Amino acid sequence: MNEKLIKKILNALPGEPGIMDSSGYPRSAVLAALYEKKGEPHLIFQKRNTNIRQGGEICFPGGRYEVDRDRSMLETAVRETMEEMGVGRDKIEVLGHIDTLVASMGAVVHCFLGEMKIEDLSELNINSDEVERVFSVPLKWFMENPPEEYTVQIEIKPRYRDASGKEVILLPVEELGLPDRYREPWGHSNRKIYVWRVEGETIWGMTAQMTRHITGLLRGII
Repeated sequence: MNEKLIKKILNALPGEPGIMDSSGYPRSAVLAALYEKKGEPHLIFQKRNTNIRQGGEICFPGGRYEVDRDRSMLETAVRETMEEMGVGRDKIEVLGHIDTLVASMGAVVHCFLGEMKIEDLSELNINSDEVERVFSVPLKWFMENPPEEYTVQIEIKPRYRDASGKEVILLPVEELGLPDRYREPWGHSNRKIYVWRVEGETIWGMTAQMTRHITGLLRGII
């Protein structure tokens, strides 16, 4: 290829590697917020109200990226934290974008680490429509107490039967001329599930995965 075409190709490449086809997945952002309690950093968690999706589960504040409201995933994380925690922007200091989690069920979650500039959790005016309660756990506790580990299996189904028993074809294997093995579920890949039981609650799933990642990054510093 000639040099001119090579330059055009190089200019078309992203400045930094991203996640291919991420726009086809639900995109969310969360803020893992630290605050100082009795001289040591605590991670703040919230328990979702039982009347919303994934009610009763433990998570970091955050939510879906809204194209008409957010200019970036960082704005999503901050906006959702303000709405759910009832805290002003001046009380939130974002320390950085940790990493992006691509969940096995097809969600992309951008995780930011920040500091909540408060003296006590009672300063938060939580949105009770979405949040049942907030609590904190010393970051050091996670470092000293490894999570429980479990394994689940994930499979890809090219077809399924609906509630009436009718077969629904998702991938027309025969029509596409694909090998017969794809007529049946495939993949059967194992995924680790991490679990912490603390403060009378169970921290698991993506929240536990992100917590484990954060504690790994900060181990030896805290």
